[in-house]
Amino acid sequence: MALPPDPLKGGGLRGYARELRAGAITAEAATRAYLERIAALDPKIQSYECVDRAGALAA
Repeated sequence: MALPPDPLKGGGLRGYARELRAGAITAEAATRAYLERIAALDPKIQSYECVDRAGALAA
């Protein structure tokens, strides 16, 4: 199974913040990537009771 890229992989929070400030990534893009990862993985690991996709994207 191919997962969407993890925005924090490689640089952690500092790297993510650096990319955010530089305009290389947006908060919306990171949110969408994590929502896609949840959708891909959660059917197998069942770690979420509820995922509010619309609420996450509206925030």
